[in-house]
Parts: sequence; structure tokens; C-alpha cells
Amino acid sequence: TGNDVTLQSFQEINIQGNSVTIADGDNTPSVSDDTDFGSTTAGSSLAKTYTIENLGALPLAVSAITVSGAHAAEFVVSGISLPATISAGGSTTFTVTFTPAAIGSRTATINIANDDFNEAAYDFAVTGEGTCLAPAFISCPTNQSVNTGAGLCTALASYTATASGMPAPTYSYALSGATTGSGSGTGSGAAFNKGITTVTITATTALTEAVRSTVWT
Repeated sequence: TGNDVTLQSFQEINIQGNSVTIADGDNTPSVSDDTDFGSTTAGSSLAKTYTIENLGALPLAVSAITVSGAHAAEFVVSGISLPATISAGGSTTFTVTFTPAAIGSRTATINIANDDFNEAAYDFAVTGEGTCLAPAFISCPTNQSVNTGAGLCTALASYTATASGMPAPTYSYALSGATTGSGSGTGSGAAFNKGITTVTITATTALTEAVRSTVWT
């Protein structure tokens, strides 16, 4: 007697980034396959596109693409309408946009739910580095003369100083000369003694700082 062997054709999912296959369960992100997004300024965005291939002989159903992990909210999936059906030998793409909310290493896992018989929960790790943008002053106070009131030795001085940077910079000030002191903020609204006072304003992000000085008399 003989035995009949029936060969079944199945769906077969494969994911590529930058035309390089990303293995199911890959937890070692790499620049070569676009799973390592590299450095991106905190608050700005960088997008990578991935290809879902169906290497099988039956249609592949992709029901959901979700993101999990420590910084899942910073890796957003778009560019695909789900659920999706990929014909045999066909492919489709989706995009992941990385927007770091803070500086340092950011990690997550992309999860692709599908009906491949042995890779129904296809997943791979992604990572990126949030970096800061050095602060730069946008507006700075100029030298000013402020008059004291009759019989007074001090006068209040108000001014504006703003700086760009990412994350948003914080400010500190130092007074030297006729008036001394320091504190957080720009020092606007402080009382200045008669004479010449130099105001030094510092804008600081997480890793860098910019300094601006002005003189008040």
C-alpha cells in the first residue's frame, strides 16, 4: 500500500526595513534595518517605513499593529488601514514615527497580529535616542537706564528675554555691580540699586546652556 502526501500552502509573513528582513522576535535594533532610529531632537519627529510581505500562497490577514514597551507612546504607527489583506506574493507598508519626549534611550516593541500559522504575533524591538537642542536666545534686553523715584535708592526694572531649545530651556540670572544676587527666571521685575548693575541671564536645557549679559544703570 502507498501513502498519499498532501502539501498545504499557507500564509507566510515577512517584515523588512530598509529592504532588510527583520526576524520575528528580533530584540537587537539595528540601523541597517531601520529598527534603530538613531538620534532625534526631543520633541521633533523621524519616520521609518516597513514592508509587510506575504511569501506564502494564501492571502495573509493583518488584523492589528500595536506598540508596547517603556516608551510606546513615542513610536506611532500610521500609513496602513487595518485590518488589511495581503495577497499571495504581495506586500504592503506601514510607517512608525519616533517623537522622543525626553533625552536618552527610548525603546518599544512593534507587534503585528496576523494569521500566519506559526508567526501570528510577529514582533520586533525598536529604539531611538532623544537628544537636546542647544538653547539660543531669540530676544534679549538691551542696555537701559531706569530712574528711581524721589527719595528712593532703588528702582524696579522689567524686561524680556526668551530662548529657543529642546527640551524647553529654563532660565537663571545673576546680578553683579551696584546690585548683587541670583535666582531662577530672568530677574525681570527685581529692584536695582543706583549705579551700574550687570545682569547675566542663562538659558539651560538638559545638557547645554547659553548665556546672555546686559547692563543696567
